[in-house]
Amino acid sequence: MDSMYATYFEEMDELLQRAEDCLIRLESGREAGDINELFRIAHSIKGSSQMIGYEPIGALTHRLEDLLDSIRKERIRLDGEVLRLCFDALDHVKAMTESKKFRFDEDFDRDAIAEADRLGGEIARLLGRQPEPGEGEGSRDAAPAGDGIVSVLKAARGATDRRYYISVRFSDDAPMLQAVLYMIFHNIREIGALEYSTVSDEDIFGASDAQPASSCAMILNTVLEASELYPYFDVLYAERVEIVDLSDEALRERSVPRDRRFQAFFETVFDGLRKLRPLLFDGEKTSAARLAEAFREQSAQVADEAAGLPPGAVPPEIGRFYERCLLLLDGCAKLRKEPAEHLRREYLLLLETVYGHVRGRMIFQIVKARDRLFRKRLGETAERMDRSKIRALLVDVSGLSAMDEDDLAELIAVKRNLGGAGIEVGIVAGRPMNKRIVNVLEAIRPVESFDVYGTEPEAALGDQRESGRSGEMDHYNIMILDAAEASASLKKTLESAGFRGVDAFTDPERAMAAFRDKKYHIVLADMDLPEMDGLKFLTRVRQYDPMAQVVMMTADASLDRVLGCLELGAGDCVLKPFGSERDVTEAVARSAIRLERWKDIIRDTVLRRHEAAAGDREGTERNT
Repeated sequence: MDSMYATYFEEMDELLQRAEDCLIRLESGREAGDINELFRIAHSIKGSSQMIGYEPIGALTHRLEDLLDSIRKERIRLDGEVLRLCFDALDHVKAMTESKKFRFDEDFDRDAIAEADRLGGEIARLLGRQPEPGEGEGSRDAAPAGDGIVSVLKAARGATDRRYYISVRFSDDAPMLQAVLYMIFHNIREIGALEYSTVSDEDIFGASDAQPASSCAMILNTVLEASELYPYFDVLYAERVEIVDLSDEALRERSVPRDRRFQAFFETVFDGLRKLRPLLFDGEKTSAARLAEAFREQSAQVADEAAGLPPGAVPPEIGRFYERCLLLLDGCAKLRKEPAEHLRREYLLLLETVYGHVRGRMIFQIVKARDRLFRKRLGETAERMDRSKIRALLVDVSGLSAMDEDDLAELIAVKRNLGGAGIEVGIVAGRPMNKRIVNVLEAIRPVESFDVYGTEPEAALGDQRESGRSGEMDHYNIMILDAAEASASLKKTLESAGFRGVDAFTDPERAMAAFRDKKYHIVLADMDLPEMDGLKFLTRVRQYDPMAQVVMMTADASLDRVLGCLELGAGDCVLKPFGSERDVTEAVARSAIRLERWKDIIRDTVLRRHEAAAGDREGTERNT
């Protein structure tokens, strides 16, 4: 049996079972969710059957789809008669499917077609109309209707005054994407013409073993508004539908003019957000009055900068942010927990919105590092960007798998070159952080210092740097994972010894989540925690960041466990109970020394390549 038919029957078994479950639930009491789900299932069965050429099944489910649509729009009442008709139609679809499954290369028999016609006619009469001419006349299987549908839609012309970009993302469990795509493009025939599509006729009607991509995108010309389009694309297995108006007016509304007045305005907004952040997130003792004063002061500054701009040019979210925050603080003598959390959420939403308005257009230029293309893209971006409008180049290395000496040499050269023009270069390491790249950048800090951030908005604020000064042992970030009393005692011991950035955890999962989001250089972990075996935690740490130095602590000093620590990459092991506080502080100091040695090797390797490249450039310049 052809794989396309096999997939069809497999999908039909699942859809028919889900449809039957919906009807059974509807018998016991109407649920709008079940009606909508049943409508979408009928729509999917119709499209799949029409595409594969089983026209009688497609025609009957089309009528069932019309009936369900009338029910959900409350044009007819869901009573016993309607439910019986739904069950009968579904049972006959199931019978025809079973018949085809076991003799798929033969026509439907006359009795099956006649029953489908009868049920379709009964539904039509219930809906108050006569069957359409030719409805149900399917004495033989039709060829896959719509062959060449994408080509036809691209060639279509008509009265259209709107243009949209439409993207549909499908769920991973979609069993037959060709049928889903057919439904989408079949729907488009009713509403407009295609200007562009990432899906071709071959994707829909080609061999089913070559599954199309998990998403499709298109540019559609139509007379409909965006709000009217969603039902045509929100088909079964469509996980996300995005529709963007491409008309000149809509594009103008979303665009940001690039003259210096707008740039000055957004720089004022970012400056205010930088000043607000410590008050909202780090200043637990900040009073409500102090916050209100800061919001009023910034609101006035932003209003002054916006005064000379054209009406409607300023994102309305900015003014609403200050209004809402001042309203929350009005009459508050003390900042309570709930309003404080609400203010922080409002702040983060505004930061994302404002950053999105300027990203790549002004103030912040972005380059996403990609394997094999890193140096080329970095150099081209630095060369082509408008340096009069850019204040910082943000290099996103979150998706980079490796960075070699030549990559680092180019990164250093770009940073120094842009620094001469007053443009900063920041590194975005992602969340979770790309520890492999962060380790390398931290090692070369004495040669060239890079500020590393988790996300682009954090980099835009110049806040929440992820790494401290390299080469100073007391600035290493240290994680402790132990029981509550023990971890608190260890934290106090290390801080008394001069180590900074010490965080204590008692829950391994919370510790691991923190380890992914923050650069920890040294980890002290107890092997005997009940929530997770210490060796398992060691394995996860080393897999995620091989450069992290791990000191295991245990009261069970069996030879197997000690050797297990060694084999899994622990740098040290301390026995409990400690002989003295020096046992721990010396283990941490030894870990720091090992880190310094690795960093020296990385730094020397990069420095030699960088100096060699500089010498080559000087030689070339002298010769020319």
